[in-house]
Amino acid sequence: MQEILEEKEYLSSYVEKKYDIEQTKQNLEQEIKEQEINLSILKQIKKVEDKSKIEDEKIKINENTIKEYSRKIEELTYQKQENSLVKNKPFDFIKILISFILIILTLISIFIIKNDIISAILIVLTLTNIVYISYKQYKRKEELYNNKDKEKLEQRKSKIQVLYSMIKNLEKQGQSLIKSKQEEQQKALEEIRNTYLGIAPIKVINELLQKRNIAIEIEVAQNKINENKLKIQSIGLDKSNILPKLENLAKLDEEYTKLEEQYENLNNQKGAIELAKQELEKAYNQIKQKLTPKFTNGLSEIMTNISQGKYTNIRFNEEDGIIVEIESGKYIPIEYLSIGTIDQLYLSLRLGSSKNMAKEDLPIILDETFAYFDNERLTNILEFLHNEYKNRQIIILSCTNREKEILENKNIPYNLILL
Repeated sequence: MQEILEEKEYLSSYVEKKYDIEQTKQNLEQEIKEQEINLSILKQIKKVEDKSKIEDEKIKINENTIKEYSRKIEELTYQKQENSLVKNKPFDFIKILISFILIILTLISIFIIKNDIISAILIVLTLTNIVYISYKQYKRKEELYNNKDKEKLEQRKSKIQVLYSMIKNLEKQGQSLIKSKQEEQQKALEEIRNTYLGIAPIKVINELLQKRNIAIEIEVAQNKINENKLKIQSIGLDKSNILPKLENLAKLDEEYTKLEEQYENLNNQKGAIELAKQELEKAYNQIKQKLTPKFTNGLSEIMTNISQGKYTNIRFNEEDGIIVEIESGKYIPIEYLSIGTIDQLYLSLRLGSSKNMAKEDLPIILDETFAYFDNERLTNILEFLHNEYKNRQIIILSCTNREKEILENKNIPYNLILL
């Protein structure tokens, strides 16, 4: 009843929460609507930018073509001069080298050897070489102006003129492309402004039109929309959780009335329960006084036999549970004993319980009960079972042959089943 009163007080606060949730949802829906309009504007701007990028690619191709034609003009202009230099370079070097050697020899002949005949011959050779060089130079110049070279030169000039003409046309096309791109872009942006005028504030439209990195802006706007939609879903869940609680407010009064009736009935039953409790406590005390001494005496007797008189007294203590008397006469809890001794004690407890609680001689089943028994303990317990429980069937489950060997040594009959 107290919980219902507290719950009614608690649920009354959800009326105001419901109003706040509805107001928040309306605000988020309005915000999403505005964000979707902005996203639509950004997508239109993105289309304009994409189209503008295509035009930029055309302009770039035009500029690259102009650069390529300019490179070809430069190549054609200097091709003849480069070929002439490459062709004349080895010959000019040889001529100069020969002339230099003849001059050196002539000087040596005149000033060192002082032989007129040799000097005269060297002078004649030097003059002859100079005449030969002049003649060859003349012939080379003449070759430059033969018909074939003139024809090649004219072809180069013609190609250069064609390339210049093409460059001028490309430059005009490039300027036209730039101008057309700017006009179309401005026109498209103006159409976007006019389309959304009245749908979105003009200030917002102008801000969006001035944005850069439109792709990033689109992603940000989409993320905001998704985030707000998730918030609306969360609010919807909150509201759906609130509605059942608000519906419970009307039911709580009826439930409170029913609980008042139950409370009165429970008070009436309380007296009967207290009386039953007193009778149960009396019965428990009688059992404890009559059965427990008999049980502990039987348990002590079994433990004495299987431990060969080492532990003769076993008692139950409400604080410590089972306690055992040791040779010094002091009682200790069983947790202070060895594992083998504890196993002996628990086996004694089981055997004693079966003797006191069962009216019939039921079978005794021992599954790996002797795992921690040494051979001496195992021999004692098998002899005890054989002597004390002749009228009962005893089933021993084991993974070792120790039991089999001891039974055979003590001539205790048994049946063996191997699995």
